Amino acid sequence: MPETKGTCRCKTDCHCQSTTCGCKPKCDCASTCHCKPEHNPACGNPHDAVAFLRSYNTSVHDHFYTTNAGEMETAITSLGYSSEGDACYVFKTQVGATIPLYRTYDPTVYDHFYTTSLEERNEAVAKNGHVAEGIAAYVYGTQICGSIPLYRVENAKIADHFYTTSLSERNNAISSLGYVDEGISCYVLPVPGS
Repeated sequence: MPETKGTCRCKTDCHCQSTTCGCKPKCDCASTCHCKPEHNPACGNPHDAVAFLRSYNTSVHDHFYTTNAGEMETAITSLGYSSEGDACYVFKTQVGATIPLYRTYDPTVYDHFYTTSLEERNEAVAKNGHVAEGIAAYVYGTQICGSIPLYRVENAKIADHFYTTSLSERNNAISSLGYVDEGISCYVLPVPGS
């Protein structure tokens, strides 16, 4: 049975060797792997991951991210945000080795803030005027399961935290837009097809 694009199944008569597959070579295979990767319980099921929607409000200089399409639609139609597509893919519930990505909001300076550190979240609420808005998503704390870095930068002048998986976008924000590097926020799954 030939491989279907987007899936990865072993052929019944020919298994190609791969570092991520448990199959053994049985015949002269083509260069592509026809193996199903071994399941890693720490990863969860990548098919359960959802888009982490990204938007920006130019009036108040705020980047906003959510897995909730209805919440994003309200932000766009009623609160002055413009969609910037999918930032990455994350999980709505805790699976495998994922950890919470907390969300807070400072209504005085219109800044959404996301962190995996409960201590940092609590400090933002207790000392910096933020309101806790729960868990935005579940993400990886280390680079496993095919995940990629979600970079975090901040522009204190306009009170905006910005998160991106694009190293070039992060570098441009630092070199041209007044943002300061705050490292890697967490690890997330890439947008399919990117």
